[in-house]
Formats: sequence, C-alpha cells, structure tokens
Amino acid sequence: MPNPSTFPIKGLRFDLQRAGGRAEEVALSPEALRTALQYSPTRGLPKLTAWLLEQQRREHAPPEAAAAGLDVAVTTGSQDAFSRALDALVGPGRAVLIESPTYAGALACLEPSGAVLAEVETDGEGLRPDALRAVLQAWDEA
Repeated sequence: MPNPSTFPIKGLRFDLQRAGGRAEEVALSPEALRTALQYSPTRGLPKLTAWLLEQQRREHAPPEAAAAGLDVAVTTGSQDAFSRALDALVGPGRAVLIESPTYAGALACLEPSGAVLAEVETDGEGLRPDALRAVLQAWDEA
C-alpha cells in the first residue's frame, strides 16, 4: 500500500447546487481522502458498497428472494461497468435491443460479443413505442 504522506492531493471540496438553487459544500475529511486514494477491494470500498446496498434496499424495496442475493460493485467508470455487465449477460447469438442512433461505446462493447443487434428508432423522448412494437412483432424466436 502506498504511503498516504506521498499522495499529492491534500484535500477535496465540492460546491454543489441542489434542487431549488440551494448551494451545498461537500468536503472529504483527511481520513476519507486517504481511504479514497488508497487501493481497495475489487468490488469497492466496503463502507461505500454497504451504503449503496442499503440504498438499493430502501429505495427499491426488492422482494425478499431478490434481496437475499442482492449485491453491488463499484467500477472505475460507466463504460467499464457497462462492458462488465455485457460480458456477464450477453453471448454469441444473443439478441440485444439497441437505440438508433446509439452510443458508439455500446457498439464497441457489443460487437465483439457476437450478439445480434436489433435497432429501435428513437425520438426526443427516447425509444419510439411504435418502432419497438414493430421490432417485437417481427421478432423471430429462432
């Protein structure tokens, strides 16, 4: 583990704007900063993953069967998390519905998987229901 005295960052402070224009300052304590800059378990800092898990339980109230196996992991970024989720869930020949146009990073993760991509047209509100209906009605289960 690196010696915290060698870390070049000595403090972090964020100025947030909350709903209604209310300003809030959030600062990491020196102890929290040392922890954040240090190596941690692969799935994330234990206090953070425990807090996220509790948030999931409180905000989404999953059924008991689902809650028993509920877990979270913290990744280095949204692209990393997306890629890992696709690796776990999508394999060759599996169908994946994608927005059209779509995020190029999604294609970079999906194309090597061998998945069959089905495009669904979008508008300013997201997926067009009529376009989704058309794709699903033409769906070939084989």
